[in-house]
Amino acid sequence: MNIDLGAKSCQGDANPARSHVEATCQARAAQPLAEDNSLAEDRVARFLSMMWSEDVRDIEAGLAVHIIQELITGLYRRHWPLGLISPPVQLRAFGTWVLEGVPEGSSYCSAQWYVDQSYEPSVDKIVGSRFLRLVEAEPWQQSDPHYDLAVVGQDLIASEETLRAAPDSFVLGAALPGMAAVISVCRLRRILGIHEWELAMRRLLVHFWGHVIGLPGGRYAASDAPGHCPNLCVMRVAHDAGELMRLATEEEEAEITFCRECDERMKGIIIGYHFDLS
Repeated sequence: MNIDLGAKSCQGDANPARSHVEATCQARAAQPLAEDNSLAEDRVARFLSMMWSEDVRDIEAGLAVHIIQELITGLYRRHWPLGLISPPVQLRAFGTWVLEGVPEGSSYCSAQWYVDQSYEPSVDKIVGSRFLRLVEAEPWQQSDPHYDLAVVGQDLIASEETLRAAPDSFVLGAALPGMAAVISVCRLRRILGIHEWELAMRRLLVHFWGHVIGLPGGRYAASDAPGHCPNLCVMRVAHDAGELMRLATEEEEAEITFCRECDERMKGIIIGYHFDLS
């Protein structure tokens, strides 16, 4: 798979009309983010779109793409006897894309536009819920439902509510289960050692890939960490880079990525998407 890590310019009939963009944004701007995994049950997403902000370094973007492609390829190789003759989810790495012919600052004109619109200057952070609402409302999600994974270099804060209640807080990523996630590499830049950094990057990306496709499901809603897995599993919650490293090391030593329950659910989701099962 050839992947261009530079900026991607998009043009032609694939781009929706500006009026469609505005109508979509206005219609969905007031909708709250989903608080469960219902999106994962209803959608048929056939590709994963990856983009990153202008402050993400080439080495970070390259590793992120490699990790996700390796994960998708691994799923394909494990499940091909079940009838999957092509990778179950195609990766499209758009990077720091820009729509040609669209005025700068227009709605959905570039990857950086999402960052600029969701940035909160009072705390110098991107608000995760703002970013995800922009992804949810984008016209491409309406015309061609897909997964979205974004990587940013700026620090993240979870939501508008967190912004008011705990403005000094941060998160490593935020997700809209079954559709999209945005992760920040800001805190990971403080990790010393190339192996440790790569391990942390892999753990963060695979964890949020899991959220994007709808893991771990509703079984753990009443657990100590709702929306996360209590087993020895990459879907356990990590609140900061130190905890991320600790969990990643435990999972590496145990040679475990997804636990059996999450692995079975992921297989069911992907097989269902491949064969268009409801």
